[in-house]
Amino acid sequence: MNVSPSALSHSELYGLILNSVVPRPIAWVSTLSTSGQPNLAPFSFFNCVCIEPPLLAFAPGLRPPKQPDSSHGEAKDTLRNVRETREFVINVVTFELAETMNQTSGEYPASVNEFELAQIAPAPSKVVKVPRVAASPVSFE
Repeated sequence: MNVSPSALSHSELYGLILNSVVPRPIAWVSTLSTSGQPNLAPFSFFNCVCIEPPLLAFAPGLRPPKQPDSSHGEAKDTLRNVRETREFVINVVTFELAETMNQTSGEYPASVNEFELAQIAPAPSKVVKVPRVAASPVSFE
């Protein structure tokens, strides 16, 4: 299959990429704002990219522009928190956590604590201030 990304709509390209790279792990990223407000959000663009040095990558997008004539959207809470605090935790999502994880995928105001919203317990991390998902079998700080 030969496809030119510029010939596809955003929705078509998104669908093609998401349905071609499988199985696709989900990064369930926990962060804290500078005021200490917890945030928990899933990212379907996530993977291990290098072992030396050990690197994981996830790709937080921008919210759509509020003004129709604007070309840039606003940073989502996760991206803003990471930029401001330089800390985050990537929690692995198991099948048993999938439905709970889906509850945290909404467009919520920054004041919403997704741990509380989804009724998922946080646990202290060892290296960073950001809490991890207690039920996740693997969390990368």
